[in-house]
Amino acid sequence: MNENRKMCKENFDFQAFLEQRLMLPERIRVEKHLKDCPLCAKDFESYRRLFTDLDTVCSPGKADEPSAAQIEKVFHRLQTRPPSPSSSSFSLNNFLEYLNVPAVLTSLTIILLSTIVIMQMTAKTQVKISTSPSPAKEISPFYTYLLNAPDKLTLSCIENPSEHLPPAGPLEIGSSYRVPHGGKLVVSFLERNFLEFTQQAHFQATASGVSLISGKLVCDLEPRGKPYLVTTPLGTVTSLGTRFSVEVSPLSVKVSLDRGKIKIQTRNSEEILYDRGTVIINLDGSLKKTTENQTTAPQPPFSSPVERDPSAQIHPTKGDPPSGSSAESLSHGY
Repeated sequence: MNENRKMCKENFDFQAFLEQRLMLPERIRVEKHLKDCPLCAKDFESYRRLFTDLDTVCSPGKADEPSAAQIEKVFHRLQTRPPSPSSSSFSLNNFLEYLNVPAVLTSLTIILLSTIVIMQMTAKTQVKISTSPSPAKEISPFYTYLLNAPDKLTLSCIENPSEHLPPAGPLEIGSSYRVPHGGKLVVSFLERNFLEFTQQAHFQATASGVSLISGKLVCDLEPRGKPYLVTTPLGTVTSLGTRFSVEVSPLSVKVSLDRGKIKIQTRNSEEILYDRGTVIINLDGSLKKTTENQTTAPQPPFSSPVERDPSAQIHPTKGDPPSGSSAESLSHGY
C-alpha cells in the first residue's frame, strides 16, 4: 500500500472488485467511492494495470508450440531405431549410437516445451475465468417469461439493446433486462414459482435469485430446500417458500410480506418477518417497519383447474403476444 492510500480511511478489496466477486451493493459503493476519491482511484488503476500486464505476459505465442514436422521427425526416429548391440562388439560408442542421443534429446525438449505450453494455457484460462466482467451466459429453460405490454413495446436486453425480444420465451441467465413502460412481465421457473416485474423494472436473473436494480418485483415462491435471493442496491431479501414484493426507488427499497418468512439484510442491519408487514430499507442501510396492514401480493392469472395443473409451465411460443388474462399477474406456486 502506497503513502497516498494510507490517507483514505476506506480499505477496499480491489482484486475482488476486478474479479466480479463483490455483491452488488458493495460494488456500487466502491464505484461511487472511486469517483469521489482520486487517491483510491489512482491505487485502483495500479491494480488494474497489474492484472492487464499479467494477462499479457502469460499469453503463449505461436513460437512456443512445436511444429508438426518436428513431432513427425521424433516419432519417425523412435520407430526406426537400430537393433540392440551384440555383447561381443559392445562399446561406449556403439551404446551411444544405439541410444540415438540426438533423437532422445529432441524428444525430451519437445516434451518439456509441450508441458510449458500446457501450463501457460491452463494458467491463462484460469485468469480469464476469474477476471471475466460478467458471468458466463447460457440459454437455459430455467426461466421462461410472458410479456403483457402496449403495442410495439418489447422486453429489452441491456447487453443487446437493438434486439427485439418476442413476447414469450426463455430468459438468458446472467443477462440484464428492462420491462417496457406500462408492461408487466411474468416469469416462471421450476414449475410452480412465479416472478412479476412492473414499473419498468431493470433486473438480472441467476440460478439462485434475482438482482433488482430498479422497479417493482412480486414473488410467489414455494419451498424448494434452499433460499431464493432478491438482491437490491441497498440490501438482500432471502426467502424460503413465501409471497412478497420488493420495490426499488432512488432513495429507498420497500419490502412487503404477504405470507411465509423472509429475512432482510443490509450492511449494518437485519430483520426477519414472520407475519404480514412492510419494511423500508433506507440509504444508510437502516430498516424501518411501517404500519401498513396490507401488502401487494401476486394474484393467480389462471382460473380453470386445467390451467392450474402443477405440470403446466410457461413455455416460449411463436405467434401473437399473450392475452392480458394470462400475463396480468402471478399464479400460486411453480
